[in-house]
Amino acid sequence: MQPVLLHFRLSEGQFISACNALWAHRAIGPVGNIIGGTFVTVIGAFMLWQAVPGVFPWIVSLIGLIVLCLNFARDRVWRHYYRLSAKYSDVIAVSFSQSGLRVTSAEGHNQLVWSEFSSYVVNDRYFYLIVDQRNFSIIPQDQFENPTDRAAAERLITKNVKPLTRRYV
Repeated sequence: MQPVLLHFRLSEGQFISACNALWAHRAIGPVGNIIGGTFVTVIGAFMLWQAVPGVFPWIVSLIGLIVLCLNFARDRVWRHYYRLSAKYSDVIAVSFSQSGLRVTSAEGHNQLVWSEFSSYVVNDRYFYLIVDQRNFSIIPQDQFENPTDRAAAERLITKNVKPLTRRYV
């Protein structure tokens, strides 16, 4: 089988969108965190307004605020990473083969064997090849030259890497 070649760039917006989609697959997602954090904060504020005794209303409010703050902090951390990473400053070239991936970017060349990836996720816009909790590769599906190359890359991924199971369904 011939290697499947892919050349692409990820804008900051695409990178953040891809990270949010993966986060939503792994957990609740940014919208769910905002809704949940707001709901818990409002419940805590209501308990304070009703003069519920003790520290429980304060703890509930604090938990809601922490969820909201972490949601916004995560977005800032992803943007900071994107801006600091030389990889996204130029075109990224990926070659899919039976043995793994060969990646060329502004950071240099890297040969990755399939066993280095712990799992994968496929959604309607991206392939995610996950190394560990904090390290993963984003591969945009719409950047393949043709549907045949995209399908061949997906077959290689699904054949050689196990899928990531969702935490919440």
